[in-house]
Amino acid sequence: MSSEPEILYPAIFVFSMLLIGLVLTMWEFSRIQKAARDKDNRQHPVDGQNAKAVDAGVRKVSSF
Repeated sequence: MSSEPEILYPAIFVFSMLLIGLVLTMWEFSRIQKAARDKDNRQHPVDGQNAKAVDAGVRKVSSF
């Protein structure tokens, strides 16, 4: 039969690789969501500094 360390050490290694993969996957998805949010804000500025910049760049047609 196998002794406990022969099974335990590879199991610890595999589990640590699994955790590293999980953390990297979560980090990548958060980067993708942030990039999509930034792209959406550039295309459709709603409030804050983006709206002021868009208003400043729009030429006024009338003086109303």
